[in-house]
Amino acid sequence: MDYVIIGEGEQPFLDLCEFIRDKRVIEDVSSLAFRKGNKIKRNPRKSYIEDLDKLPFPDRDLISLEKYYKVHEAHGPSQDRWTPIISSRGCPFECTFCTSVLWDRRWRPRSAKNVVDEIEACVKKYRITEFHFEDENLTFNKKRMIEICDEIIKRKLKIKWQTPNGIRASVTDKETLKKMRKAGCYHITVAPESGSERVLNEIIRKHQNLEQVKNVVSWGKRYGMKVAAYFVIGLPGEKKEELIMSSNYANKLAKMGLDEVVFSLFIPLPGSELYSKLKQENRLPKNLTSLISIGDLSKSISWSEFITNEELGRLRKSAYLKFHLTRLIYHPGPSFKTFFNIIRGHEELKSERAMITFIKRFTNR
Repeated sequence: MDYVIIGEGEQPFLDLCEFIRDKRVIEDVSSLAFRKGNKIKRNPRKSYIEDLDKLPFPDRDLISLEKYYKVHEAHGPSQDRWTPIISSRGCPFECTFCTSVLWDRRWRPRSAKNVVDEIEACVKKYRITEFHFEDENLTFNKKRMIEICDEIIKRKLKIKWQTPNGIRASVTDKETLKKMRKAGCYHITVAPESGSERVLNEIIRKHQNLEQVKNVVSWGKRYGMKVAAYFVIGLPGEKKEELIMSSNYANKLAKMGLDEVVFSLFIPLPGSELYSKLKQENRLPKNLTSLISIGDLSKSISWSEFITNEELGRLRKSAYLKFHLTRLIYHPGPSFKTFFNIIRGHEELKSERAMITFIKRFTNR
């Protein structure tokens, strides 16, 4: 590898292309790391783009959308012609497992008009009818979120959309969710992360209000949305009883009608506070790719001093089993619908798509 762009890449990447074309001075390319002889050099980092509206829309003509649809591996469950969209960058909160620090913990939004202009362009040019918002904190500013919804409604855009990257419960209220549903949002994801207050406040510092998460789940179901929840387990310092608390909390949400749960294994992400802590403690392997086992139930790597890999794997499988049994007992209709969706290859949840994909690969269809 000869060059690496650090941070936001739009302008530095263009500068790099011009450097290669015009044989300019490489030290003039900001935010660039490069080889010079046997050494790695790093140029000063360019400041962040303040007005995201000035950026052109992604040129989707440069890729084959049809090939992506054929593979059918969207971030969220998808039923129609879909595309990801990002309406803001960054997050001002301080979760220790997250890489939002790379954005300097700043939230920078695009205007509602600019966002919906891109949506409308995708509808007209590519016949896209479903959008997956990949913002780190989509609902951070209620006024802007309402404006985006109102703009979609005003233009009478017949679209569906979802938030597979999650919305933060603490900044999402009933009015916002009701407006989102009216504007076409049919699937939301919340991230309680843990059922333990100690883990939330002392280990990952998310300062999550678990009662507010319940509220968001309840409101989402009331307005006819699919709702999923993310948890992260195997954290440094997490105790076995705290992981069980996460499982028990997920069961409470299942009783309320939660459609889906994901128990993700903690992975130390470069740039995050927990990554730096583990690095200082010399606990990181040289090959970071060995850490990637998020969706593999056969692999469980625990970073907790109190939970072994074997215990983590067993507790994770048990948590999934308890959730689905609770959902089946309290909400048998949706549970049976999930079964029939898998049989007929129709996905409304990530877990349904995962099972459909597994069956297709197993049967070589």
